[in-house]
Amino acid sequence: MNSDAPATDGGAALRAAAEAAFVQLRALAPAADGPPLAPEATQVLLHELQVHQIELEMQNDELRRTQTETDTWRSHYFDLYELAPLGYCTVSDSGLVIEANLALASMLGVPRTRLVGGPLARFMRTDGLKDFYLLCRKALQSAMLEADGGHAPSAHKGADSSLELSLSRPDGSVFWAQCMVTVAPQHSLGVIRPWRAAERRRSMRKVLRVVVLDIDARRQAEEAQRASEASQRLSATALNSVSQGVLIAGPDRRIVFANEAFLAITGFSAAEITGRTCAFLQGPGTDAQVVAAIAAALHTQSEFAGEILNYRKDGSMFWNELTISPVREASGALGHFVGVTHDITARKQAQLDLLRALREKEALLREVHHRVKNNLQVISSLLRLEGGRSMQAETQTVLGAMRARIRAMAVLHESLYRTDNFAAVDLSVYLRELAVQAFNAQLTRPGAIALQVDLASVSVTMEQAMPCGLLVSELISNSLKHGFPDGRAGVVHVSLQPGESATWWRLCVSDNGVGLPPDFDAKRQAKLGLQLAGDLAEQIGGPLHTGPNLSSGVQFWIGFKLA
Repeated sequence: MNSDAPATDGGAALRAAAEAAFVQLRALAPAADGPPLAPEATQVLLHELQVHQIELEMQNDELRRTQTETDTWRSHYFDLYELAPLGYCTVSDSGLVIEANLALASMLGVPRTRLVGGPLARFMRTDGLKDFYLLCRKALQSAMLEADGGHAPSAHKGADSSLELSLSRPDGSVFWAQCMVTVAPQHSLGVIRPWRAAERRRSMRKVLRVVVLDIDARRQAEEAQRASEASQRLSATALNSVSQGVLIAGPDRRIVFANEAFLAITGFSAAEITGRTCAFLQGPGTDAQVVAAIAAALHTQSEFAGEILNYRKDGSMFWNELTISPVREASGALGHFVGVTHDITARKQAQLDLLRALREKEALLREVHHRVKNNLQVISSLLRLEGGRSMQAETQTVLGAMRARIRAMAVLHESLYRTDNFAAVDLSVYLRELAVQAFNAQLTRPGAIALQVDLASVSVTMEQAMPCGLLVSELISNSLKHGFPDGRAGVVHVSLQPGESATWWRLCVSDNGVGLPPDFDAKRQAKLGLQLAGDLAEQIGGPLHTGPNLSSGVQFWIGFKLA
């Protein structure tokens, strides 16, 4: 727009009309010394003056209307140009800023007076300066080529291009901007301020109109989006590379992601499960209590870990070792549920096979102990029959002792046959049953001698239980044979108590009989039973100690450590 040219043309025409009217009035006016005007001439002159007066008033009205419209358009232009959310500037072909709006000055952080007259390039960083120069050169060359073809470039017909680059403010802050360049003739300037004479002389030179848009927020959003997408791709790649199935569900428990391992385990495709809950994996064999536990964990937004029987797409079952964890946003709100699935069908089958084999071995061991016990009872019965046939007391005594030892072994095998644990024996139960049987089998005077047991419960191996039982049987037999002669009454006491520590125990057999004879040490070496008792004590893990009882009689005891 150019507001000066119309005003100049209108003033020249008005001046010419006034000059013509003045000449006409001079022609009609009489000379000073001549005769006065005729009435007709006076009327004509007055008419012309009135017409010119009306024309002047109409022209004044037109000028005022034009001025009002000009002010209105100037106000609109100020709003559009100065207060626009975009930065506008006009740059000469030498790179100097000719005009700039307030938005650009505010965007660059400088007053407009410092912006106008200086190079726009001073706000550009080195990495984008070359690209901006190339863009401007390309735009000017395109405009020159278009002008050579007989078509003058215009604001909407020139070479338009844009470039994204970083700009730097005087305070050191940097922001991203999109610069759009348009070539225009310089004579289109002059709306903001009157032209200077030097600018008028360069009115036919080309200038660049640069539009600057602050895209820093958009670039940051794009960078964040790219980083997020890269992170998602990395996460998806990482999740797809693990051998365990990974499932991600939203707060509504509907699936939003499943990795390749999960799809391979279940046989479903991603499209078939996305947007669904995991209930489609359940079937008739799924434990309802486990399902309820999972639902409770999801409802309370807590973790779950357990095993559940699930079903594949083809209907086959698989055991799923499942863990579910809630993932929360930075605000603390629930973001997702992450479930990790591990197909443990092969492991469960191996456990079942192992359990089946273990049960078979337990049955076999139970049968072995049962048959050993039966065979020992057969041997004991044969010895009893043989002793009944013999008329010699010494032979009967030897056979009876052998039967007692065999009975001790048979009781142990019977205990193992009746229990489910073949690796350990409750020593108190075994010794109680053995002591009662050994005492009753060798007691010749019922009622005169009593048996007392004080046995604490402890589990031992079969290797320790067997010699303990044989030792107790030998010592009870020794007390009944030698401790109560001549019809003497008394008590045989069997004790098993913990020692100074939990791993040390004390086994003791005592009586309140006549006590040890003076030549006990000499006879001890000659007696098979006492020799056997010493060997059994060594096998248990300690020497056999002998000494008097508190009141009368004798006690045999051994301290041993649990194996």
